[in-house]
Amino acid sequence: MAALLSRSDLAVMAPDFRALFEGAPGLYLALSPDFIITAATDAYLRATMTRREDIVGRDLFEVFPDNPDDPSATGAGNLRASLIRVLELRRPDVMPVQKYDIRLPDDRGGGFVERYWSPLNTPVLDDAGNITGLLHRVEDVTELVRLKEEEKAQDQLVLDQQAVIERLRAANEELNEFAEQRRREELRIQELQDELLHVTRVSTMGEFASAISHEFNQPLTAIGNYLGVVRLLSEQSGLPKLVEISEKATDQLHRAGEIVRRLRTFIAKGETKHEPADIALVIEEARALAFIGLGQSGVLVRLEASLELPAVQIDKIQVQQVLLNLIRNAVEAMEDSEIREIVIRVERANEGAVEIEIRDTGPGLPEVVKSKLFQPFFSTKQSGMGLGLSLCQSIVNSHGGTIVAQDVPGGGTSFSFNLPVAGEGGE
Repeated sequence: MAALLSRSDLAVMAPDFRALFEGAPGLYLALSPDFIITAATDAYLRATMTRREDIVGRDLFEVFPDNPDDPSATGAGNLRASLIRVLELRRPDVMPVQKYDIRLPDDRGGGFVERYWSPLNTPVLDDAGNITGLLHRVEDVTELVRLKEEEKAQDQLVLDQQAVIERLRAANEELNEFAEQRRREELRIQELQDELLHVTRVSTMGEFASAISHEFNQPLTAIGNYLGVVRLLSEQSGLPKLVEISEKATDQLHRAGEIVRRLRTFIAKGETKHEPADIALVIEEARALAFIGLGQSGVLVRLEASLELPAVQIDKIQVQQVLLNLIRNAVEAMEDSEIREIVIRVERANEGAVEIEIRDTGPGLPEVVKSKLFQPFFSTKQSGMGLGLSLCQSIVNSHGGTIVAQDVPGGGTSFSFNLPVAGEGGE
């Protein structure tokens, strides 16, 4: 058995606890109960850029004050409060991450550098449970905090970029809406200019028609009288060829008078008188008048009317003129058709109007004709003046309605217009 070691031998072999403490890998600071620094690990000195001989024996908060250039600094105050809690409660106190800047040495430029720490303060007790000192341990989490701040800044940058993109999208939508609104306004301006041109033309034609109708009536009447005398003398003299010529001349004379009459009718429709009327009865009267005037046969007319139609608020004479023109146009359009049928449909369009449709079985409308149908003096007939549909549109518009022409699937043309219901928006 080995000989027992003496006390002097044990003393020689006793570990150097100060050296062990100072060489510990953690960031530790030993404090007296009154916050005087009594020891520090080498790792702590490196992290705080201090020297042992410059800090040991000095007050903790004298060595590590708050950054005077940061008015919001709370590191020193929070640390003091934690150490006081340790003294009072005699148990460790874990602090949240603290921003606690440290002072740079003079050889490194002086001033303060930003640092973030995760502190733990622990009491050092003797056998009797009395506090003999404090152990302050920290972890430098500056880089972690900066990474989190960079991630947060990156997230905020993404949010800002998304907000910018959204604003750009909204601005683009507003720009497109503005462009569309401007396009509509330009179209409306063009429509108004066209309407103004049309009104100007109509006004000029009105003055012209008033002048020529007065000037033409007298010579036309005189020519008619002379032709009557020529025909009478030709019959008495037994000259049938001359009688035939005089009859043809008389027909042309009547046509000239009709041209003047239609022109005057188109320019000045006269005073209007809107009164409640039975639309089915108005249609039936117009149909009868149209076929009496045309002398047509072999055309089937079918009326499709909804039950209990309301009365309409109209100028009966004017609306009958519209119906007459549309029925005559339909008959003339079917001259070369194998099936000649006209369907007149009337039904309640909405709460305030009745819709009337006149549909034929003719060849339909050529595409080039559709846009010009209602223009004055436009006609596809050699003997037509092109005033009938213009007059129809003018009358329907004066009743607050619209008239539309469109092709019928399978062949034919449809003209439809609406009239106000009596007592529901009518005059």
